[in-house]
Amino acid sequence: SDTKVGNYICFLGNMRKDFGIEMLFGLLPELNQELGLRLKIIGPESDLYRHYFKLSKETEAGKYIDWLGFVPIERLSQELSNCFCGIDLQELQQNHSRYAISGRVVSFLQHVLVPVISPYSGAIVKYVVQHQLGVVCQPDRDSLKKSILEAYNQNAIYTEKIEHFLSTNPYRVNAQNLLGL
Repeated sequence: SDTKVGNYICFLGNMRKDFGIEMLFGLLPELNQELGLRLKIIGPESDLYRHYFKLSKETEAGKYIDWLGFVPIERLSQELSNCFCGIDLQELQQNHSRYAISGRVVSFLQHVLVPVISPYSGAIVKYVVQHQLGVVCQPDRDSLKKSILEAYNQNAIYTEKIEHFLSTNPYRVNAQNLLGL
């Protein structure tokens, strides 16, 4: 496996207010200064997408964000190739039932990106922990920074676990398996 670690954090999918975007914006300047990290935002444009785009341009974080909008599936792997982790930082417990599967996190695993997720990311949390496929963090600034740094510094270990898991269980990243059904 390629041990080169990309320098992008990825946010993939629809924007939501309770997904820690503003918290991530606040961390970007120091993460960039310390390690050269940047954020890549991939997802359909919406009022909230435009709101966060405008907000980012009014802060220092805007210098470290690539806004790609919607990316066709045939280009997605290419766009994710310089990302080392994906963020699914739901701040509220009631966002998902314990049976909900985050398509965002499944996409991260399929593209061998280390998921950095909150304990409120639904049924996939147990799965990520059980197979050591990513980092689970509390949705607060300090935990997020620590978790991003862990995903970056331990990237080769997480990547190896994800690749091994996918190669030995190619059909296991599906709803039935994630729910233990």
